[in-house]
Amino acid sequence: MSADRLIPLLLTLAWLAPLGGAVATWAAGRVVVDRRSRLAAWIAVGGAVVSLNLALAAGVAWWRSTPSLTQWGFIPHHRSVSGAFYSLGEFGGLSLSVDYYVDSLTVLMFAVVTLIATCVHVFAV
Repeated sequence: MSADRLIPLLLTLAWLAPLGGAVATWAAGRVVVDRRSRLAAWIAVGGAVVSLNLALAAGVAWWRSTPSLTQWGFIPHHRSVSGAFYSLGEFGGLSLSVDYYVDSLTVLMFAVVTLIATCVHVFAV
């Protein structure tokens, strides 16, 4: 799979992993009646850790797919990945769709935010 398709997939899964953790926490809360159990907290931490790992994997994929630096220390062109998740509809000349745009700042900030979120989840347990 090319990096242009892999990176949005990894970031989408990293965005959905905490939601999966929340659903799993809800399901575990329905099964475990003991309120002193920390099972739900550790499931939420697991969702945050999965999200962090996916964000870091997207960062590695971005780093490997970016051309190397020139002798002057900068990349001569700006690289970005963009596309559409799905189209909501077309009304005359107006097209409504859910799109994505990923560049190096997006990947870096996604990794930083998920790292901080994971630290907050671990500290809360």
